[in-house]
Parts: sequence; C-alpha cells; structure tokens
Amino acid sequence: MYNIRISDFNSIFDILFFFARDKNKSMKNIKRRPVVAINEDVTQIEKLTLELQRSEERYRRILSAVTDYIFTVYVENARVVKTVHGPACISITGYSEEEYYADPNLWHTMILEEDRDRVKTHASLILSGKDPGTIEHRIRCKNGKIRWISNTPVLQRDSSGALISYDGLIKDITGRVKAEEEIRLNTSRLQSLVNILQHRFDSIQDFLDYTLDKAIMLTGSKIGYIYFYHEDRREFVLNTWSKDVMKECTITKPQTCYELDKTGIWGEAVRQRKEIIVNNYQAVHPLKKGYPEGHAMLYKYLTVPVFNDDKIVAVVGVANKSADYNETDVLQLTLLMDAVWKVVEQNKAVELHRALSSRHEALLSAIPDMIMEVDINKIYTWTNQTGIEFFGEDVIGKEAAFYFEGEQETYQSVKPLFNGNHNIIYVESWQRRKDGQKRLLAWLCKVLKDERGNVTGAISSAHDITDQKRAEAEKSKLEEQYRQAQKMEAIGQLAGGVAHDFNNMLNIILGYSQIALMKIDQSSPLQADIREIMNAAKRSTDLVRQLLAFARKQTIAPKVLDFNDAISSMLKMLRKLIGEDIDLLWKPAANLWPVKMDPTQIDQILTNLAVNARDSISGVGKITIETGSVEFDDSYCAMHTGFIAGKYVLLAVSDNGCGMDKETLEKVFDPFFTTKKFGEGTGMGLATVYGIVKQNNGFINVYSESGKGTTFRIYLPLHEDKDAAIDKPKEHTKPLTGTETVLIVEDEKVLLKLGKVMLEELGYNVLAASAPGEAIRMVEEHTGDIHLVLTDVVMPEMSGRDLQRRISELRPPDLRFLFMSGYTANVIAHRGILDKGVNMLQKPFSMNDLASKVREALEKEQETGISCQGSGVGYRGSGFSCQPATGN
Repeated sequence: MYNIRISDFNSIFDILFFFARDKNKSMKNIKRRPVVAINEDVTQIEKLTLELQRSEERYRRILSAVTDYIFTVYVENARVVKTVHGPACISITGYSEEEYYADPNLWHTMILEEDRDRVKTHASLILSGKDPGTIEHRIRCKNGKIRWISNTPVLQRDSSGALISYDGLIKDITGRVKAEEEIRLNTSRLQSLVNILQHRFDSIQDFLDYTLDKAIMLTGSKIGYIYFYHEDRREFVLNTWSKDVMKECTITKPQTCYELDKTGIWGEAVRQRKEIIVNNYQAVHPLKKGYPEGHAMLYKYLTVPVFNDDKIVAVVGVANKSADYNETDVLQLTLLMDAVWKVVEQNKAVELHRALSSRHEALLSAIPDMIMEVDINKIYTWTNQTGIEFFGEDVIGKEAAFYFEGEQETYQSVKPLFNGNHNIIYVESWQRRKDGQKRLLAWLCKVLKDERGNVTGAISSAHDITDQKRAEAEKSKLEEQYRQAQKMEAIGQLAGGVAHDFNNMLNIILGYSQIALMKIDQSSPLQADIREIMNAAKRSTDLVRQLLAFARKQTIAPKVLDFNDAISSMLKMLRKLIGEDIDLLWKPAANLWPVKMDPTQIDQILTNLAVNARDSISGVGKITIETGSVEFDDSYCAMHTGFIAGKYVLLAVSDNGCGMDKETLEKVFDPFFTTKKFGEGTGMGLATVYGIVKQNNGFINVYSESGKGTTFRIYLPLHEDKDAAIDKPKEHTKPLTGTETVLIVEDEKVLLKLGKVMLEELGYNVLAASAPGEAIRMVEEHTGDIHLVLTDVVMPEMSGRDLQRRISELRPPDLRFLFMSGYTANVIAHRGILDKGVNMLQKPFSMNDLASKVREALEKEQETGISCQGSGVGYRGSGFSCQPATGN
C-alpha cells in the first residue's frame, strides 16, 4: 500500500505515471482491482453530506412553523404534463394525493365558479413564462367548507430560460387551519456551503467531457464514452461520446438510452460488476451482439464500471488502443473515475445545494409572514426578508426584547418553550416596527434542539394582527351598538304597543277631571283630590311621551329654527327650574347655523339636561349653556366612532356638580337608569334626550369625572336650505273659544262624549259621530256650514285619511281637518314627521290643548288641498302619509 499526498502531484494523471515508473513493484502482483490509499481530504464529501442533512432538517423545521401547502406543475412546451400535490394538501383541502391523481380536474372543480376565470388567466400567464405574482381565491374543501387561499407561483426554468415547472405555494389565509410546514433550509448556511463547493468548471457536463478526453489520453485510446447507469431502472443513459466517435459515426439518429438486458458485451461490465477487456474485437466472441451499420469501427475495447459505495452509477469505455489493453489501463481508469466521481458527486451536491437555495429563498421570500430564529439567549440569529422589512437590516444580533413596546409578559409566556416543556407556543406581543410604529404581532414559536435534545433556541413565524384586532374591536363595538339599538327597539315596541289604549284612558281621566273641576265649587274639598288625579295623569302622560321620545317613535313637526332664539326663549323657565342657588350662564355663538327640528324637542332636551345638572349640584353651583358651529371631516370621523362627516350645530350643557364615575357613564342613557333615590326620578330624562338627538340624525357625547362636573355635547345637523324661512313662535290673536261648527269623529264612545262636552264648553257647535260612515251621512244631511272635522286617525271602518278624502269630495276645499291619535309616529305620520299642512292633536290632551289646537287649525292659512293616497280600511297598523294635491 502506498501512502502519498495529492499535493505532491500536479494532477491525478501524475499519480498514475508514478505507479507506472515504480520499478520496485511488479504490476503482475496487482490484483484485478488494486486499491491505492490516497491521503486526501476524503471527509469533504462527508462534511457536505452532513451539512445537507442539517439543511434538510433546518428546512423541515422552518416549513413546520408556517402554514403552507405546495404543489408542483411540470411543463413541456407551455403545456402541463404532470401535477404533483404535496402531502399537506389533505390538511387544507381534505383531499388526498391519491384523489388528486385519480381526478386531474379535481383542483379546478374545487375553485369556486366565480373565481375560475381569474385562476385560469393566472395559470395561462404562468404557462406563457410570466410570473403574475400571488393570486388569492376560494376553494370548496372536501367537507363542504369554503376557504380563502393564496397561491404564489415560484417559476423554475432551464438554462435557456424556458419554463420547466413551477411550484404553487398555497397558504390558508382564513386563519382556520394552522398547518405546520417544516422548513429544512437556512439560507445563510446554504450560501456558505455553496461557496465551499464551488469549482472551476462551468458544469458537470464540461467536467466529464474533460475527464473523457483525459481517460482516452491516459490509456492511449482513440475514442471513448461515458454512460450513466440507473440500477433501479436497469438502464444506460448516454452522458458523453468523444469527438472522434462523432467524426467516425454515420448513424443519423444514434440511440442514447439502452436497457441492460438488450446490451451486448459492453453491458457485461454491469452484469459481471467488473472491467471487460476485448483486445480483438473483430474475432468471434460469445457475448458480442454486434453493432449497427454506421457505428465507429472497434478493434480493441475496454470498459470499467464506476462504483459509488457498492452501487454502479456509470460505465466508462475506451477503444482502439494501438497496443493491447492490460491491467495498467484498468488501474488508470479505475483510479481516474474513482477520483472523478467524488468530484462529480461533490458538484452534484453543490448544484443541488444551489438549486435548493434558490428555490427555498424564493419560497421564503414569497411567505408573507416573518420567520425569525433566536438562540437560547433570545438573540436574533436569522430572519427572512419579511422580518428585515419589519424590524430593519440591523435586527440580527439584537435581543428580542429590544423591540418590545410597553410592559409585556412575552418572556414569561415562552418560558416553557425554552425550558423544554413545550414544543410549540402561541403568543401575542406588541412590537416596535422600524418606522417607530407600535404593532401587535401574533407569534407561533417552535423550540429548537440539538442532537442530544438540549434546547438551543426557537424558530418562530409572526404576522401583524394590529388591523385585525382593531377590526375585531370595532366589530365588538358595533355589536354592542346593535344590541343597544335592539334594546331601544324593544322598548319602543312596548311603548308603541300600549301607547294608543293607554293614551285614550289618560285622555278620559284628564278630560273628565278637568270638567269636574269646572263644575264643582272652588271651596269643595274634592278640588284637591281631583287635582291630584290630574297631576298623576299628567305625570303618566309625560312618562309615555318620554318612552316614545327615547324610542324615537314620537310624532314631530320639524321647523327651521334659529337655535339661539329657541334656547333664549327657554332661559326664564330654566332659571325657575334650577333655583336661585345655581347660576345659569348663557354663551350663544354668533352667526349660528340654523337647524330643523321640532321646537318642543329643544324644550325637552334643555329641561332634562338642566334638571340633571341641578340634581348633581349640592348647594351653590353653576350651569353653562353654549352653542357653536362645528364641522367634522372624514379623517376626524375615522378616528372617532359614531361621528359622521358634515356640518353641525353644537349645544353644550356643563355643570360643576358631583360628576359621574365610569360605571355610571356606561349606563347614563339607559331607560329607567337613575342614581337618585326612590321616588325622585323615573330614569327617563337622559334617555329622552338621547332618543330626540338620534331621531334628528345627531349624536351626543358626555364627558364627566367624579367630583369634576359633567358636560353634555349635542351635535345636530346644519339645515342646508338657505332660503328656508326661520319659524317664529305664533301667538293667538283671538280667544281660545269659538262658535264655529265642529264635527268630531271618534270610535271610542267615552272619548267621543268627552270631546263633545269639552268642545261645547269652549263654545263650539258640535256634531258627534261614532264611526266614519255616520260622519259621512251627517256631512251629507247637515245643511249648515261645517268648519272643522276633528277625527281619530285609526278607526274600524276606515282610516282618518280616507275619511278626509271622502268628506273633501262633499264639502268645499276650505273645510279644515284636525287629526287626533294615541298611536306612535310610524302609524300617524311618515317616518315620524308630519307632512306640511297636517294638523295633529296627540292623545291624551287637556281642554287647553284642545282649545289651542282647534283655534290653530281654524286660523291657519289655507294650505293646498290634501290628497291622501292608499287605503287602510279597518287596518289598525296602517301608516299615515298625506301629499299636497291640486284637486279637491
């Protein structure tokens, strides 16, 4: 055995010549396959293999930390020839690889029909050699569920740039499936390994061409070949022929692939697993099968199998040496190919390494999540491009806590991971992005261990969930608002359901109580008792109206108002309401924009807020009422939930009272919620304010702290019609009594009798009808004038609006109508707002209310005739909407 160093020679061929010149050794003693020990760095391949194994493990670990599923499409001439689905397909789609293989159209049919054209166009662009980027679309899984996925193509091309295949990176972006893909490659280590394995040849093919030339030269041959051999297929595949073979061969279409069983004597090197020497190829030989016409002539022939461990991986053949081939030639070829094949394997590994590096870098770049690796001290040691884009170029080498925002328990949360007690942990953490923004990241952390099972660090995937969390918070807030709206609607339904009958009964109590007071002596002890009955009925009436106001179901008659004037007219009453110990400060804004709303609602708002402020002040205090004009743009509204862009009139009511804590603020607008003692309040004051503001498309905010007072800010929409006349309060120029003839129509006989008595007490001539049909007959039969029809809105035979239409056909167009109802807004008016020209008396009403409304209707300037469209006969839930018309 020889002990030599490669560094002592210029090439492998010098080693061969060394043996040829060694006169102290007889070549006869060399066996069939002599072994020469070369003190070469043979561990290089082993190191490369180990690094590749580690890279494979690294790639597996990385893929396990993200939720990807990859399929590969193989392409020839821009056509799909085969599709291979990764095993993770079943975890995302529910279908197995076998099902995809059994049904080539399965993937297409899984795509939702609405998305198929887009996906088809996307695939067409890929097959044309273009990279269209990521596409997101939906699929229907085997279990029937629909998932959104992202499909990111990674194109693979041959040396000419033609597309040979592409990988589809599928990511479940619904968040419902958290499949772990193991990642087995670390890019930086792969790059280092590629640098180590670089060689001076452009390709393995170039190197083998060079090797064949040297083999021919070493053996003194004229021609030669190298075939790769695949033991699993028992097949030879041509790698290279020498140049002289191509000169001598005249076969037009030479065969490049051979089955072992169909080969002649040159295949014996594989069958016998040894070299084959034929020094007289023209002589008859039992293993020869001849060669085709046009083949290069053979005279002498040597072929040697090339082993990689115990596996034959190639055969090298040379021919037409001038002398006979011998054991020295066998030794030369064997030594040469052993050394060459190590280089081939090394270069194959380098090429594989480079290909994997390119592919995996593309895959990691395509992954939208950050992939971060830390050591046992939680120092970042590696990240993908997404991590660099988030944290910055200098992230490597920094401790994870460097990027923490605010007080965190992240380290405590991942402690079981670094203790080795858990393999995977999910944690959410606020982090500082490179631009300084605070972002919430969702981390899926997996422990890293060495061969002995010791924890070496962790690898994590992370994605930004800040916007997702904000959306969830907004959704929760909207859901709470929706629940509040449902609660309000339920209260409104309850109030509306009882309002009609309740108001009718209250009307009877109030009316007859008032009549009784008029008929008994002022000194009678019954006076006080009846007044208590009236006061209780009035409080009940106010409570019903507050409920309807809160539920936005009260009927309103909006008018264009000077807001400052409307408030100023209330100041005297408000000062009496709050008492002498509390100062009332009035700060009206100049040039205030007009608003359009029911004046009585302004009174309700101010009264309730003033009472609320008064009750919060103990002893001496101050209440401030302010107005102003404000405008909110879209950017402001985006940051303040509930605000809507536009111009608004501001009403602010502030006090220096006891204020409210957070728990009270959360319930301040709830109906029947009160902090007052039993019997001191109904809890409907602020709820009424809230309902009125919402009914007028405004919004209200409250600012308060315990011991620091309270401020209510109400924003009401600006009335845009600049030409609209601002309404001024009208005073009656005549007494509230009269002598005109009034027809009253009411199906409730008790109310009919009450109304007749009250009208007669006011001096009117009264015609009373208990049904619409009876009223029509009276109009037809009455020979005198009828000046006003006072009618209920909802009656069994026909509605008040239909009665108006019928009577209008029988009487002159100057006949006035006054409607009365105990129903809610949706029944007696269009969306709760009375149409122009419609006179409405809301039940229950006092004699003063009746007197005022009757005179108002009689003295009102004649409006255009009213045409009420639609039926509603006998329908107690019908709406009421009157439109102006030119007919009678």
